[in-house]
Amino acid sequence: MSLHPQAVHFPIALLLVSSILTLWNERRPHHELAITARWCLKIGWWSSLLAVMTGILAAALAFDQIRQQLTWINSHAVVSLSLVAVYWRLVLGKPLPAAAQKRRHLLGIGLIVLAGWLGGQLSERI
Repeated sequence: MSLHPQAVHFPIALLLVSSILTLWNERRPHHELAITARWCLKIGWWSSLLAVMTGILAAALAFDQIRQQLTWINSHAVVSLSLVAVYWRLVLGKPLPAAAQKRRHLLGIGLIVLAGWLGGQLSERI
């Protein structure tokens, strides 16, 4: 049994909350809100690595059974790794112009939605 389905929801929630709180904080700055968003980002990013690793492991262990779904699996993997890369830049904590930070968070939200949709398609097909 794969741990991947259990591992994905925690980072999804934390990264979404982080992005939403960060975008909200740009409109109405509040120190505690920024701290909460930062912790959600850090924990969400690290837990997203766990989700990606469990997904790769699950795909590797069940390769013979899922061979016909390789296009969906590869699409899901590329989007998920892109998601990790987008949020990694934010985890680094290096200052970004406000517009760039906003774009990065919006891109992250979009990638979360796309990765979730692709994952849902996979779970129905496998």
